Amino acid sequence: MPIMEAGLFGMLAGGGFILLIVSFKFGALLKILSGVMFFSVAAVLMAGYEVAYTTETVGTPSCPANDPCLTHHYLVREDDTTGSTSGTWMAWVFVALGILASMLFIVEMFVFN
Repeated sequence: MPIMEAGLFGMLAGGGFILLIVSFKFGALLKILSGVMFFSVAAVLMAGYEVAYTTETVGTPSCPANDPCLTHHYLVREDDTTGSTSGTWMAWVFVALGILASMLFIVEMFVFN
């Protein structure tokens, strides 16, 4: 399965939440940016990507210097040994957050003016 780095996932998801909270003070444009971030995370998760930290080990007895070993620490796993697909329901949560941010933008721009 393809892997998305957890740092990028955290920046997109965290940035979306921060922009959504800050948008109540500074304006409606930040709500649209928040929605775009939420929808982009949802699209990646719906495409079947797993979210993981990757570490590289070099120079240990099990990993010689000329052959590095990669270790993945998963945050969101698709189709693991238990059959769990946590990425699917998380993707729908991010879609709902994107819809919420979009609806808040529409309400702020067109209803209160």
